[in-house]
Amino acid sequence: MSKEYTAFNGDAFWNDGYVQELDMVETAVYFHYITSPRLENSGVFKEGQRMVSFYVKIDIDTVKNADAKLEKDGKIYRIGEWVIVPSSLKHQNFRNVESVKMGIYAQLRTVPQEVVTKLKEIKYGLDITILDNKEYWMRREKRIQENNSVRNSFEYKLWHKKVLERDNYTCRICGRKRHHLHVHHIKPFALYPELRIDMENGITLCNFCHKNVHKGEI
Repeated sequence: MSKEYTAFNGDAFWNDGYVQELDMVETAVYFHYITSPRLENSGVFKEGQRMVSFYVKIDIDTVKNADAKLEKDGKIYRIGEWVIVPSSLKHQNFRNVESVKMGIYAQLRTVPQEVVTKLKEIKYGLDITILDNKEYWMRREKRIQENNSVRNSFEYKLWHKKVLERDNYTCRICGRKRHHLHVHHIKPFALYPELRIDMENGITLCNFCHKNVHKGEI
């Protein structure tokens, strides 16, 4: 069972009234889309119908029929080899966590223009007009380069090492020791440049807790 299914659906998928109205093939195809390892946080990913046919073990014409049903009901949208699963976005905490939102934007910048056009048509849950703002993305790329320069500096690496030593290489939330540790900025790196190497603004977190902090779950 995929992580996506466990995290987002649980028994709710099988108890959903819509799913219970689908036939077995339509259910299998829909389940495949919402649990596909290719599914991105944006709900947009590349997976042709021939590949779906291979994974679900049904002929391609049957996949096309199931896709038509799911698209008519607004559950998925297919644009050539690309698939949109609109419901995926609601499981992302993009309204409260800026890094999640920017991660989704980064994914959407890699998709074909016809996919972006479709997202506009279906009233995608995130404002995507920003994808057309070339000046914004040029400024952002410049800022990323500047940030990378700071993170690769001797002073930053020394700060990182000192925070880990101060915290005895232990996650300050769950207590894990020496377990895929990160040094997290309490006040965000991007918003508080003056605190980027301030010892009081650093805290040691394990990989699991660090991800949950950025998701806004801790």
